[in-house]
Amino acid sequence: MINIDQSGISLLKYSDVYIDQDDKTLSQIIDQDLFQPYHEDYITTGVSKKKVWIKFDFANQTEFVQEKILLFGTPFIEHIHLYRESLFSKPDVQGQAHPRDDHRTELHYYKIRLEPHTTKTYYATVFSDYTYLNFKVTLEDEVTYHEQDQEKQFTDIFLVGFIFALMIYSFLISFYIKDKSYFFYGLYLIPLLSYQLKYVGLTQIYLPKELIILDLKATIIRGYLLMITNALFAMHFLDIKRYKKLYGTFIIYIVTATISMMIFHEPDAIGYRLSSLFALFLLIFNLSVAVYVYTKGSKQARLYITGFFIVFLSYIGVISDSLGLSTLFVEHNNLFLIAASFEAIVLSLAFADRYMILQQEKEKVNRLLLAESQMREDRVKAEVEEKTKQLSEALKTKELLLQEVHHRVKNNLQILFSLIKLQKESIQNNDHQSILNDIGNRVNAIAKSYEMLTLDEHLDQIDMKLYMESLAHNLYQSFISKGKNIAIDIDVDVTLSIKEAVYIGLVANEIITNSHKYAFDEGGGKIFITFHQNNGRYRLVIEDNGKGFDLKSEMSSLGLKLINILVLDQLQGELSIDTQGRTRYEITFTLPQYDQQI
Repeated sequence: MINIDQSGISLLKYSDVYIDQDDKTLSQIIDQDLFQPYHEDYITTGVSKKKVWIKFDFANQTEFVQEKILLFGTPFIEHIHLYRESLFSKPDVQGQAHPRDDHRTELHYYKIRLEPHTTKTYYATVFSDYTYLNFKVTLEDEVTYHEQDQEKQFTDIFLVGFIFALMIYSFLISFYIKDKSYFFYGLYLIPLLSYQLKYVGLTQIYLPKELIILDLKATIIRGYLLMITNALFAMHFLDIKRYKKLYGTFIIYIVTATISMMIFHEPDAIGYRLSSLFALFLLIFNLSVAVYVYTKGSKQARLYITGFFIVFLSYIGVISDSLGLSTLFVEHNNLFLIAASFEAIVLSLAFADRYMILQQEKEKVNRLLLAESQMREDRVKAEVEEKTKQLSEALKTKELLLQEVHHRVKNNLQILFSLIKLQKESIQNNDHQSILNDIGNRVNAIAKSYEMLTLDEHLDQIDMKLYMESLAHNLYQSFISKGKNIAIDIDVDVTLSIKEAVYIGLVANEIITNSHKYAFDEGGGKIFITFHQNNGRYRLVIEDNGKGFDLKSEMSSLGLKLINILVLDQLQGELSIDTQGRTRYEITFTLPQYDQQI
């Protein structure tokens, strides 16, 4: 017997369960006394036609009417029938196969009500035709669950929107630079987004009924499309044509997967297990190929390895859940969505990284050409002069190309900033607006680095004084509505490459943002920025004359984590923070390569 005056408890281990393989009726199961005690939190049958019958015995031992909800903890259950005592012929039906106009939560639930000092018995049957079965049932308070669900929906919608924006970004890059790898990556994100919408439960809330049913029936096909587009993206991004055997293996896989999709697209146990084997092979093969290509000198493969490894683990978890071997991704169904967002961010950085690699290769070629021309100068002076002229023209063309690259990166980042700003303006919640404002400022800090490059004739160095002035002005405009009188004093005489400028810009953005938000009362105050270097030793100090803060209580904040990662890990520098009666950050780091240039 389950006391109904509880919340947040798992019900299955206090209930009786029967796994039906013979399509029995509820009356037959009760008459034959087939229900048995169950002692686990989850029921996992994998992909099968089995029906799970559950018997819940509730008791209200209090003096008050108790109202709770039975919450089924997996969004993609297709059929849930709840039988109330003595009403076996009229079950209350829910599930993805039964979409309703009034459904507004990611999970399915039923309301139950017990009068004081009464007991009730409920029966439920759960089964799926197209997807695997892996779920738990909990007893919850309805109001509390709705609050939690709204928060989770916001997070899931934000992640889905972020991946959608990167999908558009990939198609735009493919159009501009004629790079098929980004086109196939955009195609790969389409079935991935469709899968994620269903997996976290957003499909049944926001799509029309007809599309929900169609999406349900296309489960196997979507899985194959996910694998095929992933393989096409890997082929082009890793430039597999250079390796004939690997290229042939990819072609065989794509053809075989396409044939298998056409033959075994029906959602049965064979189709699921076959698609899972195809997916498992592709995951292991893709990761192995990326590592192999990287060992052969393809530097950009490191981005693929970094991003795909997280998704690799996520895919393994999802396949394990579908085969009934685990429940991790069922219990935390947006983990895969988070991993996919991480992969999208990493791979979107490949554009800038690819051009950084080209710049390095250009410098290497230049050194070789200069060395060769020096050796031949005495013998073929006329030829050397001609070669020098050709080289100068080539360099000019490459510099123009690099300038165009910086311009496009800046524009794409500004597009991303505008998307975030539009999203912010459509949200009424102040906390959510603040989060999006901070994200937008971080994107804008990176965009400023590339804007500085497009304004200066030196394509590899950024004037940090101009950069800091522009960044500070933008942040002041961002927080001008706060009504505080905040002055900024900037003393900077440093230039940096784009890589280090992005790191410093992100650090400065976090510190100045925190000063605007928290350092000053209504009277305002002043922020000081000094940045100098001596023989390759750089020293950045950002401080304000505000009220300071408790450093220990804020160490786990996202801003301080980001500052520590950028300073300690990326710049290999040192960080000192003083928050007593003011806030002062002192950052020092060394860039020895600039000593040689000077």
